[in-house]
Amino acid sequence: MSWHTRGARAWLLGLLLTLILAPWTSVQAQGTRVTEVQVSGNQRINLPTILSVITTKVGDEVSPERLERDRRAIESLGWFNTVTVFLENGNQRVRFVVVEWPVVQQIQITGSSIYTDEQLRAQLKTRTGQVFNIVDWSADLSAMLKLYEDKGFVARVLDRRDTPDFAERGILKVEIQELKVGSVKLQWPTREIKDKQGNVIRTEESHKTRDYVVLRELSQKSGALYNEQQLSKDIEALDRLGYFDAAKPQVQIGDELNVNITWQLQEKRTGQVSVGAGYSPREQLLGRVELADQNFQGKGRSVSVSGEIGTFGGDGAPSFEFQFHEPWLTAERTSMTVNLYNKLVYRFSTALGSGNGFRDRNDRYFERRMGGQLTFGRPFQWPVTMGLRFDDVKTDELPTGIQFPQQNGRVIAGNVSRIWNTRDFPVNPTSGKYVRLAAEAGHAALDRSAGNNFDNSFFSKYVVDMRRYLPLKRLKSKRYDERKQEAEKIPVVALRFMAGTTLGDIPFFEQFFVGGAESVRGYLEDRFWGNHMFHASVEYRRPIMPRIIGVLFADVGDAFGSRSEFRFDNQRLNTRFEQHRGIRPFGSIGVGLRVATPIGPIRLDVGLGEEGSRTHFSIGHAF
Repeated sequence: MSWHTRGARAWLLGLLLTLILAPWTSVQAQGTRVTEVQVSGNQRINLPTILSVITTKVGDEVSPERLERDRRAIESLGWFNTVTVFLENGNQRVRFVVVEWPVVQQIQITGSSIYTDEQLRAQLKTRTGQVFNIVDWSADLSAMLKLYEDKGFVARVLDRRDTPDFAERGILKVEIQELKVGSVKLQWPTREIKDKQGNVIRTEESHKTRDYVVLRELSQKSGALYNEQQLSKDIEALDRLGYFDAAKPQVQIGDELNVNITWQLQEKRTGQVSVGAGYSPREQLLGRVELADQNFQGKGRSVSVSGEIGTFGGDGAPSFEFQFHEPWLTAERTSMTVNLYNKLVYRFSTALGSGNGFRDRNDRYFERRMGGQLTFGRPFQWPVTMGLRFDDVKTDELPTGIQFPQQNGRVIAGNVSRIWNTRDFPVNPTSGKYVRLAAEAGHAALDRSAGNNFDNSFFSKYVVDMRRYLPLKRLKSKRYDERKQEAEKIPVVALRFMAGTTLGDIPFFEQFFVGGAESVRGYLEDRFWGNHMFHASVEYRRPIMPRIIGVLFADVGDAFGSRSEFRFDNQRLNTRFEQHRGIRPFGSIGVGLRVATPIGPIRLDVGLGEEGSRTHFSIGHAF
């Protein structure tokens, strides 16, 4: 029934009631009392049910207000199309005349492309063969709407009770109108183009990012069913790109049930050139230069070139690295990453022994790795990442007389990984989980050298990395941008467990290394090594002021199971940097700070373990 029809009917009923009850004021003043209460017109709804809601009783004074309340109470039972009250027999007999709704013979539901007829009918209290009840039917319409709302869809549910089919045949028709996305537009900042005299010639959009780079990330495309949850995920997807300071959708419902979306976008700087110097516990003073762009040429590609050289240890040559990432190599969202490098990889640290460090620079271990890695994400539309890496490893530049294994050779390996990621905010997660399963199989072809009694070997490595984030305060907002602001103010418990194992004869430099800023804090970098490893961490992260988070943490872990020639002792290296044979968990506790910056949280941790305390400085959360 349309609103216009209902309004007209209500107006007529009100007018009729006014004419009937007009003389009641004088009647009530005379104290007229009710001698009889009758109900007529009901055919299937029994009389006691109706009388149970009527408060006017025999002997009561006639009250227009009370009779109107009784009339509405009968209406609220839901089975009656109209309810009218009359005063008869000298205004002493009250008679309620009711007109029942028809018996429902059939319910027809059309228009739904999301739910089946059975799923929608399961929400209904209204049944065929029964008198139609408007109260139950209103609840039925709300229940069907809630199905859509729970999944983020927007729909209108229209009934056709004003048709002859319903009044004469009891056929109740329901039409569901699902809102669809109409136009999707991008609104960029504009700039004025002026002539030499300073007059504005035209106004044009000012942006670097190509339109298609934005549009391909959106699930709410023209023609798709409009979904508020998906729109929130689109906001999140654009935020994850890292190209925008702001990405806000403006939603407007247009004609023909279309929802038009206009994205208001504000870009931020994605390219950077950095030249600097710093300090590393492994290399001491170092210089670094980097050129990078997250959104190269506005096409969504990431490119970086970096060079670095340290003043202590190593072979005296700089390290170089080039990385290129194409997120949309194919329309199916297959990604490609190319990583080429010629770099030094340092093991261990300068602070060995009882605070004296290495006895001299000749006790320094490092590897020169030259090679690359090619990685494809979602190849063949599989939800995995597959890659191939090649490394030419040289350790023959180590100082003469060093006791660490000197192994030169080439490694080629293929890898595959699968990631489940439900974290709400990647840089500073407050809820969700991250699970990564990875496997790698490779071949090492090593040169015969001192301390190396094998030259060819096949090996495989397997790793599981599980993380969980538990907010200690519930986020109230449902909007992504508002939730992100709230997340910066709530305490979080973060958990991590990581384990790995290898099969086959593996070179020293391909083992697992545990200890330091990224695993078990409070110990030297790469303090433990072996064919097997595990480490677990728990952190309590609490904001203490804007952009600063305080952290309490506990770590435990170990790496073990090395070949006998890879297990060192005091006599071999004349240091305390020895390795045990079997598993022996090492633990630590500590405190830290995270300072939010445009490049991510800067991390400072101080850990206390069984071998003393150690300070770690890095970028980003430990996990």
